Amino acid sequence: MSWLVFALVSAVTYGTYYVLLKRNINREYIWSYFAFFFTLLFVLLIPFTQWVVFPKEQAVWGIILLHVALLSLFFFFGSLAYKHLEESEVSPLGNLGLIVLIFAGIFLFKETLTVLQLLGVALMIIGAFILEAGIHISKFKRIFKSKNHRKYLYCILIAIFFSVISSIVEKVILDPQALEFAITPVEPFSLNYITRGLLMCFFLSRAFFKKEFIPRFKHVYHHAGWTILLAAIVYNIANISYFTALSLGNFSEVIPVASLSTLFIVIVGGSLFHEHHLKQKIVASIIMIIATGLIVA
Repeated sequence: MSWLVFALVSAVTYGTYYVLLKRNINREYIWSYFAFFFTLLFVLLIPFTQWVVFPKEQAVWGIILLHVALLSLFFFFGSLAYKHLEESEVSPLGNLGLIVLIFAGIFLFKETLTVLQLLGVALMIIGAFILEAGIHISKFKRIFKSKNHRKYLYCILIAIFFSVISSIVEKVILDPQALEFAITPVEPFSLNYITRGLLMCFFLSRAFFKKEFIPRFKHVYHHAGWTILLAAIVYNIANISYFTALSLGNFSEVIPVASLSTLFIVIVGGSLFHEHHLKQKIVASIIMIIATGLIVA
């Protein structure tokens, strides 16, 4: 099966996951929520343990631990933004990381950038500007309208940084030949199993030292309900599909296609949560999706 199919599946399922995240995280403590979420997610994977091929090289385990550390920071800062800003604002802006990843594909993985792809990068910047500031330059000051707004915009930028580095590390783990690393590649399902198990350990241990650990866990269970189970299922599907696409396709092609989750998040999430300036954000997202198409072309 083509990498494109897996990338499209990951786009839809990632979009579904982030809509559910916004629905759940608004009423929860971040550490407790993710401790519960990753525990449930990993429990769903346990019946398939026999499919997992554990790495035998210490170097691979070292890279995986680095990857999990980056993911932990990405989840924390990204969730702060999702909790306090509108979903259709956070997700498309996060696509700015695509620009960095495209150039990472050029300089790290020796992939070429065509004129159309350069145009796509330019459109991505324009789309992000319209998303935050509106079509008129005079509205640019809206980005900095309050100290609180700025703080969570910084959280997005920090999350983007960790996401970019994490994506590069994922490519190295799944396809080490891309950088001519002399290590054994990890299979997509195995990488999802191992990293999500480690994330469960991290968030559980972190949440345990917070006050009211048990009451907060119960709060997550009672308020998130069946949606957190659905989120865990679709997130597993999204990760495995994305890792498979990344192991089969070019870095600079897979990443933009997977980011098509943005349009789903803006239209569905924005409609569900009655967010402001939705038409403007949909226009910005469409521009960014066109930009993604040009990058892939």
